[in-house]
Amino acid sequence: MINFDFQRLLDNVLDVTREMQIKVGVSDDCVSLYYPDRAIVNLLGKDYSDRKDAILKEFCEFAAKNEACISFSTDKFGRVCFKLDKKTVEFALADMSKCAFLKELVNFVVNCKNPEFRDIENLFKKFNCGAVVKRADDDEFNCLAYFPSGDPDDFIYCIDIEKDHVHYHRLTPMDFSDLYPWLKL
Repeated sequence: MINFDFQRLLDNVLDVTREMQIKVGVSDDCVSLYYPDRAIVNLLGKDYSDRKDAILKEFCEFAAKNEACISFSTDKFGRVCFKLDKKTVEFALADMSKCAFLKELVNFVVNCKNPEFRDIENLFKKFNCGAVVKRADDDEFNCLAYFPSGDPDDFIYCIDIEKDHVHYHRLTPMDFSDLYPWLKL
């Protein structure tokens, strides 16, 4: 029997739910999250395409054993849509202890005026002096930041600092490697 990393997938789904709630405000409604197959393969640690529906059903059963009610469907583009019920959203929001950095980053992005590279660097270093923040030569972003120790999180932040605003994408290390193989951390 092949073991899939259902815990890592569940942790990611709950974490993305927290990020969404921080960005748009807390909602007491259901949440739908769309994942491309490659992201799910990266999180599960193995290809699941030969038994996709069965494996996703097993994941939903695993989530239910961990107090999360998640269902899934696929859309016409082949993405998987995970639907979290209201109680699962509440469950995710009950553990916001690891979100202090993310809250501050979103607050910075929303409220910054004339941002500079050093502002991003200071923000990341405030949460972990070992944070890596470097300029990136890419068409989509000009700053790359992450925490090598995984504290406070293990995401790769692709940040675009413009004259009067900042936006970012937060990727797992595996997704970053898939999307930007020419960029080295």
